[in-house]
Amino acid sequence: MINVDPNNKVAETDKSNNQYQIIFTPPPHCTTITPGGPTLTATPSPLALQTLTFKVAASQRWNTPELEIRKGNTVQIKYTGGNWTYSAQVKPFNANGDISKPPCGSTQPGARCPEPLPYAATGTLIATYDAPVYFLVGNQASFIAADDGFLILKMNAPEDANGLQNRSGEITVEITIRR
Repeated sequence: MINVDPNNKVAETDKSNNQYQIIFTPPPHCTTITPGGPTLTATPSPLALQTLTFKVAASQRWNTPELEIRKGNTVQIKYTGGNWTYSAQVKPFNANGDISKPPCGSTQPGARCPEPLPYAATGTLIATYDAPVYFLVGNQASFIAADDGFLILKMNAPEDANGLQNRSGEITVEITIRR
């Protein structure tokens, strides 16, 4: 509010025009903040660049959904269904692998184990993105990419011809890449 001559020092006949008030209404997307009130901060949510549902076959050495990952992207891989197994003698399981037996690396040196990740359960879902190092996914994992690459998914199980031949089933995952 603007007030002209608040102490009535100016001689005039009409004092009704000494005040003027304009009220600004913020647009609907703005938040009005009261002085002395809480400080509001907005945290932008990462934008999804791409979301894909993909089937990962147990019998394939490499499962590539053709998703290019850029350094700094946040990648989420989430199991959504299906079962697979590495042997006809083992009941099928989800992406967490065969939890009925200990990982190979817990009973002997990891270098002797035929699985790419000897300290993870046999049959668990693992991944890499154009790197020789695999990481555990299981039923869900998220990571921030340190480098560019293409996502590769597979079962943590022996990869010799006999091992691949004994595998069966498939699981479905949802992959989301955010900036």
